[in-house]
Amino acid sequence: MKLNSIKEALLNELISQYGSVVTRKQVVDFVKSRGANFTGSSIPAGVKFPHWITNNKEVRVGRGRYDLRLFYKNKTTVETIEATV
Repeated sequence: MKLNSIKEALLNELISQYGSVVTRKQVVDFVKSRGANFTGSSIPAGVKFPHWITNNKEVRVGRGRYDLRLFYKNKTTVETIEATV
């Protein structure tokens, strides 16, 4: 899957808050805590629930668990984000 800047920003924020492996509940909580417009974020207003994460079988690592690192071809970006957490 090719990542656009909005999807990449969402992945980066999820990884920095929860780590590289997230649960569906964490994704739901993240979206609810940001509200519909994601104010104070690099994610623009109007972004909906990221079904492109939860429906992607390639990143699923267990029941309701997703490894977000698998969206990146170059994993150094994710390792840098995790190191700052």
